[in-house]
Amino acid sequence: RHLQTPHDAYHSMIGKAHTLLEEMFNMFNMNVKNSFIEYWKQIEKPTH
Repeated sequence: RHLQTPHDAYHSMIGKAHTLLEEMFNMFNMNVKNSFIEYWKQIEKPTH
C-alpha cells in the first residue's frame, strides 16, 4: 500500500489543523459550534 505524505511544511500543517478543527467541531454541541463560528468571523484578518 502506498502512503502519501505532504511535500512541504504548509500542507503538512494544514492537514494537522484540519484534523484538529474537524475533531473539535465533532465534540461541540450546536450552540457552542454556532458561538465559535460567530467569534471566528469577528477575528481580524490581514488585508494582504
